[in-house]
Amino acid sequence: MASMRRAVLTFLLALLAVPAFAGSDEFDIRLGSEPPKPKSVDPATVASVEKFLGARQLGSRDVKQRGAARAMLAGKADDAELFGPSGATLAAYDFHDRSIEPEGKGSFRVSVYLLFANKDGAVVESRDETLTFAARKGGYVCTGLKAAGSMTWDERGVAETADRLKAGEALARAENALHAWAKRHEGVATYSIADIQEAGDGRYRVQCLRFTASRGRRGFDAQDSTLILVRDGEGFRVDSN
Repeated sequence: MASMRRAVLTFLLALLAVPAFAGSDEFDIRLGSEPPKPKSVDPATVASVEKFLGARQLGSRDVKQRGAARAMLAGKADDAELFGPSGATLAAYDFHDRSIEPEGKGSFRVSVYLLFANKDGAVVESRDETLTFAARKGGYVCTGLKAAGSMTWDERGVAETADRLKAGEALARAENALHAWAKRHEGVATYSIADIQEAGDGRYRVQCLRFTASRGRRGFDAQDSTLILVRDGEGFRVDSN
């Protein structure tokens, strides 16, 4: 699982590093007939999904607020399924309007992506879910919640690398710096450390991803980040972040 997570992080970091196409001229290549225009999505369905996910996020942060999400759920789900793993909160979520598909009269399904983080701001799990909704009393309720895939974002592989490099103190300093950044950030801020490497002259390079989002709203930004840890007396300081 650790190797899978590292592969995913490496892919994301590489994707974020790809530069945009040079030049500003627009071009369009078409083969065959023009594809049909995407069907419009009922704003009420979009609002229902956003409201349900927002209630789940609120319930993950405050146990006393979990009734709101359960009131929107007609199917069955335990706390871990609905609000995330123990000790974690639903930090961010996202879905595309085009992923909303009809499921018969008055019903639809949608694919959503969820990120869960621990109290220090480190991402601990991600999930792909398929939610189904049905019309009820002038609105919609969630009638089914199914995990299509999930991944644990532990840092055991990074810790093992740090041990091999004798860089445990440097890694701990990087974690403290990222935790402080997450606490300072307005809204939601989370992170995940992908790797630690020697950078020469007793320095270490820590590669990570930083995620930012707004509470109660879908969508999040992901940015790659590199911390350089430099020996400073008996410890380490962050030279760049």
